[in-house]
Amino acid sequence: MITKWRASGPFTASSALFSGLLDETRLFLWTYAEQRGTVAKRVETTKQLLIEGRLPQRSRASRASIVSRISMRLTSWHPPTWVLDDLATFAGRTSPASLQAALLVHVCRQDPPLYALVQELVLPRWHGDDHAMVTMDVQRFLMRPPAHPEVRTWTGTTRARFCGMALTIFRDYGLLEGTSRKTIVAPDVPTEVAAHVSRLLEAEGVSHRDVAAHPDWRLWLGMKPRHSALTELVVSQHILTYIPRRNFGTCASGGPRKTSLLDPAIFHLHQHSPAGLRPGGDRLRGRTSPPVGRAR
Repeated sequence: MITKWRASGPFTASSALFSGLLDETRLFLWTYAEQRGTVAKRVETTKQLLIEGRLPQRSRASRASIVSRISMRLTSWHPPTWVLDDLATFAGRTSPASLQAALLVHVCRQDPPLYALVQELVLPRWHGDDHAMVTMDVQRFLMRPPAHPEVRTWTGTTRARFCGMALTIFRDYGLLEGTSRKTIVAPDVPTEVAAHVSRLLEAEGVSHRDVAAHPDWRLWLGMKPRHSALTELVVSQHILTYIPRRNFGTCASGGPRKTSLLDPAIFHLHQHSPAGLRPGGDRLRGRTSPPVGRAR
């Protein structure tokens, strides 16, 4: 049985109101970690403390709006206790990579247009030669027929604001870099965050067999699809080992065959204990993989 822990339905422009709010979200999670009681009680106390003055914004109305947006992103789907506890742990890391990678997944899962933008615009461009992203790219994506006719009811100002803010959110969460002209970059994904997402998918009811092929992984652009170096992805109590593309021959044009890093055909499952991970999380980069078929 699949648990519905993600938003669906028509596109809305709610993302146009705020950026990724990375610093404010970190403070929200730090404050949440200090509280005791049920998730609902801890969240409510956190919201009150931030609105009363823990956030640096001078206006109480601004603090309240920011807290409302963060709460909607993180708690509107009534997550289990371990999800927010994990996010609080990520917020406490010296490096922002864990929190950025986790928020990219969680925020997109709760915002259908952001999820679609990564899957249908950013990811295909990442696999191509042009990695630049500007607001007009998002405008064209939104207005293409007939995918989401509700977007045509937005005002021009709303569409323009949404397009700019969507790219800012992606930059805040490590998917883009740059200011007026942004460039797609592969996010730095610590293994502790990959394990978190794997647990999330399995808790939703996704089978072990189907976890590796789930589209949520593509929010991280398939981890490092342009790199031929071996890369590892911790998935719950397994290691999925990426086999270099050169092992898969060539395509019809004679060039190297393009494979997705998360294509199940290029993974081999190895039993692995999460306890072996170093505190703070290894990063999914360029380590040497064991030979295929040999347990670690």
